[in-house]
Amino acid sequence: MWFDAPIGYIGITKRWADENKKSWKEWWLPTRHDDVKLVQFMGKDNIFFHSIMFPASLKGSGEKWKLVDEIFASGWLLAKDTKFSKSTGTGLSATDALSVASSDVWRFVLMSLYPETDDTVFSWDEFQKIVNTELADNIGNFINRVLVFVKNNFGKVPDRHVLTNEDEMFLEALSAIKNEIKKHIENGKLRQALHEVSRFSTECNVYLNAQE
Repeated sequence: MWFDAPIGYIGITKRWADENKKSWKEWWLPTRHDDVKLVQFMGKDNIFFHSIMFPASLKGSGEKWKLVDEIFASGWLLAKDTKFSKSTGTGLSATDALSVASSDVWRFVLMSLYPETDDTVFSWDEFQKIVNTELADNIGNFINRVLVFVKNNFGKVPDRHVLTNEDEMFLEALSAIKNEIKKHIENGKLRQALHEVSRFSTECNVYLNAQE
């Protein structure tokens, strides 16, 4: 059953390519394999299949398929002490989840809980804490403050003014955070990357408070 399942990766790429008038072979049968970087994210129980069986089946076909460059494996997202499982009905279905919050909110929450090293337990209390504290009070508050300030004082995106030493130091600090975000994403550390995004927003809120 599992041996032919990864063919779906190629199939879904072809479907996307056909819909967007692109060539799926540029991704899976590229002339230069270095032109494509294939990164896979999965739970720890799928490492064997993706690192051995799938590449072996591709090589065994005799075609010059693009093989995986990096695999980022994570722990499990647990419902109490049992991992989420579609086959057993454990956890929360996508339909039920979307009846509670939008897909963007769920992306933020799940990335915040992403089990990079150890299993992570999902709870509604933690869901509420992440949404209220990080997404709404921190990031959402910063975005709203900026938009309201610009609308009330300029009515458009203002021209850049002469920067003070304080401004320059602030921008340097933000640049350092942006570099950390980029580094974590490239290393598959999505949870840490999102933590830096929240830190970025926190620093911006502190700066706005100081300028008021």
